Amino acid sequence: MIKKPLHFMVPIWLLACGSGTGKIELPAETESTDNEATQSEDDTTIPETEPSADTTTEDTSVSEPEDAPEPSSDSEDTADPPEERISCSVGTQFVSPQDFEFYIVGAATNVAVQLDELGDYAGYSIRWEDIDENTVATTTADSQGQAVYSGSDYTQQKGVGLVFARLITPDGICATRIEKPLSVCADYLLDGFTTEPTNWVMHGDAYWDSGGWVEMTGNGQGMKGAVYNNQDVISQGAASIRFTLQTGNGMNTGADGFAFTIINISNSNDLADWLTQASSGSGLAYGIGGAYGNWTGDAVTVEIDTWHNVYNGTNELHTDPTNVSHIAVTKNADPGDHLVWFEVPTVEDFQPHTIRVDTFGGILRVSYDGTEVINQQVPLNFKGGQMFFSGSTGWATNYHIFDDLEILHDCQ
Repeated sequence: MIKKPLHFMVPIWLLACGSGTGKIELPAETESTDNEATQSEDDTTIPETEPSADTTTEDTSVSEPEDAPEPSSDSEDTADPPEERISCSVGTQFVSPQDFEFYIVGAATNVAVQLDELGDYAGYSIRWEDIDENTVATTTADSQGQAVYSGSDYTQQKGVGLVFARLITPDGICATRIEKPLSVCADYLLDGFTTEPTNWVMHGDAYWDSGGWVEMTGNGQGMKGAVYNNQDVISQGAASIRFTLQTGNGMNTGADGFAFTIINISNSNDLADWLTQASSGSGLAYGIGGAYGNWTGDAVTVEIDTWHNVYNGTNELHTDPTNVSHIAVTKNADPGDHLVWFEVPTVEDFQPHTIRVDTFGGILRVSYDGTEVINQQVPLNFKGGQMFFSGSTGWATNYHIFDDLEILHDCQ
């Protein structure tokens, strides 16, 4: 009987077991039966699918099917459907704060929106959003139709922050929304002068009073004084300047007035030299530009003028816009270059009065005792710089007191 060749792979280690002639006995169940057809030895070639005996390695890599399908994703199936919005006849408007109100970075804001007058505000609310229409908060309208947001979400970085408010009605979410710009500042200066200041230098006749304020002149005649800061510098751009003033109790109907100036001078030592040259009388101890001196540059001054100056070419080098005591904003250290002004006939009552001046985007906004008196576009490019108080007397006198200085700046 001729044995039929078997289709199996011989382990390599068996092929390498020496050069002897001994047979390899096969298991009985692998042998062919007697009735199988005979084959000649010439027909015993190994099929092409069987590896040859001298193969030493096998290619075990698996090829990726060319048309393998992409992994399926159900993200599209689970995405939120677009929000349906409706056209609303009920209007909304911000009632607070005022446009470009100033805040320090991270400060809390209180923002209020008023709905149009309705008989019933049940089911009405305001959704507060960010610029990308993400929800910040949702607050319900009260019985007067007002919804209020309180928090610091809109003051997280300096610059112009925008508050967005969208009305939600019982019928749905309104398509339109309103916005309110805020000025968010990175730097804040507050000085109440309750103790003798170390970062303010007294110049000329000015002094710090133990009552907790700085005085520019006292009640003497022919006085000129200033107090300048030798450490802090105010940034250019938007800024909010606030302080308390008190003047009066003088002689000869009272004079001359005082001022707060931010001037773009490189350092406080140079500023001290310029203050020595500043004009008294109508110059209020800050006049070094225009007809009052040869300084040229950028400055903004808030002055409280209690004497009606009429140009005479000597001690009065400009004519005031009114013969009434007034508060004015001037530029470039020139007391004759008025940007804006308003009358304050009772300012010499020797009572505290508050002044606030905001500058932002070419707008100058001035408040006196909490009431806005000026809000207009002016040709002012606020460059920031060194700051000082100043004041002067002549034949007529007054006390000239400053207190409670507060500045928010570095807002761009």
